[in-house]
Amino acid sequence: MTISITVTGNVATDVRSIATATGRQVAVFRLAVPDRRWIKGKGWVDGDPSFISVTTFSQVATNVATSIAKGQPVIVKSAQRVSTADSFACPFCPTVCHDWDSLQTHMSIKHSHK
Repeated sequence: MTISITVTGNVATDVRSIATATGRQVAVFRLAVPDRRWIKGKGWVDGDPSFISVTTFSQVATNVATSIAKGQPVIVKSAQRVSTADSFACPFCPTVCHDWDSLQTHMSIKHSHK
């Protein structure tokens, strides 16, 4: 099943761009998504932002790396594939982890220097 998602926000980090072992371009950044809601009697109220990791591949990654910078407003549109798999693949190398926390740890240790 595929779910289409559109999110607006500001680029919260510098874009990290690397090439995988096979030469595929990957660009990663964090997106700050504002929490703004209407409260009766108060009007629009700003809350704490949510931060989303955005990973792009191939030509889109090349375009992202050369076109956006920290602080810029962007619109991110994505097609998310929903899976019942019990494993998570690293976008930078062939490593497969069995839970999300292990993948995050792997990425912070193995790919933080890129």
